[in-house]
Amino acid sequence: MAVIDGWTEEQALALAAAIEGDSEHPIAQGIRRKAEERHATVTHVSDFEAMKGRGIKATYQGHHVFAGGPRLLEFLNLSLPENLAHFAANADAKGQTVVFLIQGNQPVAALTLADAIRPESKVAVLPSITLTVLSS
Repeated sequence: MAVIDGWTEEQALALAAAIEGDSEHPIAQGIRRKAEERHATVTHVSDFEAMKGRGIKATYQGHHVFAGGPRLLEFLNLSLPENLAHFAANADAKGQTVVFLIQGNQPVAALTLADAIRPESKVAVLPSITLTVLSS
């Protein structure tokens, strides 16, 4: 996770978990699970609005807050601060999903999620992989 100056990871995680609310979406579940693991106090938000394919909008302390991916940034026409852009690029290179937290018109945090391959899944997946070696 990366945050801008003036924010802590705990604040960002608590707000992201609150915005994600009771959603059954796997990303929302992952964020809420991480907030629980860190014992983050989930804040109160209101006026939830799903933004199909982009993220979620809510209100926190009189400000619009958003949680979503790169398409949300494009929709809101926002640029990332350097530290969040660097964090997001590294996460993308690793195949991780990045969720941005935005308050007002300011991206304030970036969180990552990654699929974990369960040990029992490796047994099912690995035998089905075929490699073909091409020689010139």
